Amino acid sequence: MPEESAKKILEVLIKISPIVFLSVGMKIAVQIKNKKATIIGSLISLFTGMGMAYLLNHYIESNTSEWLYPIALGGIAILSDKIMEFFVFKFDVGVYIEKGLEMILNKIKDSK
Repeated sequence: MPEESAKKILEVLIKISPIVFLSVGMKIAVQIKNKKATIIGSLISLFTGMGMAYLLNHYIESNTSEWLYPIALGGIAILSDKIMEFFVFKFDVGVYIEKGLEMILNKIKDSK
């Protein structure tokens, strides 16, 4: 049973990954062009887009036609990224994530 569910999750992720990477990648490319992109922001964008696309995959697949599925999934990925971006900038989450990563990296360096 756990192998079957892991296999289904992997199949869905393989199916939606190219769509999400292309749609969120275009948004990140525009941010790079405008010099607004950061590594943390890009990772948050990909994580959020992939997560929401995974959560809504079954609903989108069952309620859209085959040719509209990639467009709807890409739109959901970009929309969820934009909503997360609003919260990141509103509550300055990026600073907390960067400080947390610095703290973790410093502990790793100190332990060596």
